[in-house]
Amino acid sequence: MVTSIAVVIPTHNSVETIDRALESVSAQSLRPSEVIVVDDGSADSTVEHVERHGSQPRLLHSTCGNGAGTRNIGIRAADAEWIAFLDSDDYWTPDHLRNAVDLLDRSTHDDVVAYMAHRWRTRPGSDRVETEPTRYRYDAAVTDLPAADFPEAFLDSGLLFATPSTLMHRGRLLEVGMFDESQRRRHDIDLWFRVIADHRWAYHPEAGSICQIGTRDSISSNVVEREWYMHRAVRRNADSFPVRGMRRLERLAARRSCAAAIAEGSANEIERAVRDAKPSLTPPASAFASAAAAVPFIPRTLIRLKRRWGRSRRPC
Repeated sequence: MVTSIAVVIPTHNSVETIDRALESVSAQSLRPSEVIVVDDGSADSTVEHVERHGSQPRLLHSTCGNGAGTRNIGIRAADAEWIAFLDSDDYWTPDHLRNAVDLLDRSTHDDVVAYMAHRWRTRPGSDRVETEPTRYRYDAAVTDLPAADFPEAFLDSGLLFATPSTLMHRGRLLEVGMFDESQRRRHDIDLWFRVIADHRWAYHPEAGSICQIGTRDSISSNVVEREWYMHRAVRRNADSFPVRGMRRLERLAARRSCAAAIAEGSANEIERAVRDAKPSLTPPASAFASAAAAVPFIPRTLIRLKRRWGRSRRPC
C-alpha cells in the first residue's frame, strides 16, 4: 500500500514552465506528502518563481549539470515511501497520482513501480496537446507484471517510458543505486531496467502526464549520443533479462546506435558505436556496420535518404 509520495522536480532555466509544472502538482486530486524542487544552477529567475509559488515546495540546489545527479539529490532528501518524478517542462493531469496509487494498492506482489501512459506536446508555449496517449501492449490497468514482460512492453512503447509517468518505490531506488550519473543520456532507461529486474511492476493506460518535445537542452538534440546511451543502457542490463524480448531490444538498440553515428556522427563516434554494437548484431549486420565505419559516405547518404523518405510519407 502506498502511504506517502514525494514529488521530485529537477529544473534548470525553466522560468517559462516551472509554474505550470508546480500548479499541476497542486491540482492533484490526491496530494503528495512533499514536493522537492532541485535547481541545477539556473541563471534565470527560476529559483524566484519556485520560492514564491503558493505550494511552497522544498527548494534544494545542485551544481551537477546532470539530470541524473539532480534527481538523485531529490531522492536522497525525500522522506516519503514513494517517488513521483516530474520534469519542469512537463505537467500532470489532475488524477495522475490518484490513478497510480489506486493501481499499486491493487497489487498482490508489492509492485515496485507504476507506469502511466503519457501524451506529447511538440510546440513549446502552446496549450495544445498534439498526440494521442502513448499505448503499450496493455489495454487495461494491470498489476503484478513480471520483469520478463518489460523488454517486450518497452519495444511496444517505441523505446520510451516517460520519466514523469512513473511512481517508484524509494527503497528500491536506493537499493539499486538510483540514477547512474555516468549515463549522461537515457539514464532513466538504465534505471527502469535495474529497478524492475526480478521484481513486479504495474501499468495504467490512462495518460497521466503531458511531456514536451523540443525544449532547450532536450535529449533529442543530439541523436548520436541519445542512441549510443540507449544501447549502453540496454546492453549493460541484458543479463538481468534472459528473454527473447531483451535480445530483440539489444539488437534494435545496436542498429539504431550505428545508424545514428553513421548518419550524423564524427569518425570517432562512428568507431565507438560500431565497436560497442558488434557483439549485439547479427553477422550480416555486423559486417555492414564494419564496412560502413571504414567507408561511411555511401551508407551515410543511404541512411539520410531513407529518413527523408520516411518523413515524406508521414501523414500530416
